[in-house]
Amino acid sequence: MRRRLLLVWLLAIGITTLAQQKPVSPELLKLANSERTFSRTSAAKGVRASFVEFFSDEAINFTPHPGNAQEYFRTHPAPAGPQPFTLTWEPIIADISQAGDLGYTTGPVLNVDNANKRPPRYSYYFSVWKKQPDNNWKVLIDLGTGTPTPTDPTKKNVFVPATPGTWRSKEKIDLEVERAQLLEVERKLSSATQQGNVGEALNEYLADEARLHRDGFMPMVTKKEILAYFDQQQVTRLSYLPIAAGVSKSADIGYSYGKYELTRKDKPAEKGYIVRVWKRNKSGVWKLVADIANALPTDEK
Repeated sequence: MRRRLLLVWLLAIGITTLAQQKPVSPELLKLANSERTFSRTSAAKGVRASFVEFFSDEAINFTPHPGNAQEYFRTHPAPAGPQPFTLTWEPIIADISQAGDLGYTTGPVLNVDNANKRPPRYSYYFSVWKKQPDNNWKVLIDLGTGTPTPTDPTKKNVFVPATPGTWRSKEKIDLEVERAQLLEVERKLSSATQQGNVGEALNEYLADEARLHRDGFMPMVTKKEILAYFDQQQVTRLSYLPIAAGVSKSADIGYSYGKYELTRKDKPAEKGYIVRVWKRNKSGVWKLVADIANALPTDEK
């Protein structure tokens, strides 16, 4: 039964590298294949064993608060007995820096109860990856959001690499300066989304190909969809405080994660954590390409 469900799911999302619409660089393909190997390892060895293997020593996961993933695994031994569930997933989009040291992947996840006591559950993972000294890719940050269905019937779910960036620094890159500049962009965006129209403020910072992942929704994958979401949700204020940030050696891709607080019209405040990925456009301006958020449970706030 489980195998039949998995086969149906794979066919539904149309996973195939033959369907790629853009050329893929060897390093980006290596990153995507690392993600696929990670998923196969999860199915074969179990979730915990695969996460220990593919997460870096500095990796951050959210349980629900951010913390060192490897330390979490060390202090939370795997339960005795058979695996209660099986997780499998597949990247449908990936991007890497021009230096080939930092990237991200995202795609649909299938969670199958091995005892068949509950129906399959669906989500989207989002992982920031970092090249290790041994030249292998490992996960640096991981955050997922639940989705109502396995796929969005209005969109194709085949692997498509992100459009390669064209910006290149004309000066020697100082990573600490670049990181500080990215954090200043975050500060300005947070200041703008705390006053006035949140969608209007975001419009200036979003890349045209930006992604927004929110629990309970399918990913929104264009600026138009994202702005419509904030309008429909009647978001009146959004504050964001980064906890950590980093940039690639080529300073064309960066990331941050941190706390957010959001208010909607006539509703209580929502708090949680956001992971963001930024990418410089051809003019060298930082644009937001991915924003993934998970709200804290009410009793965790």
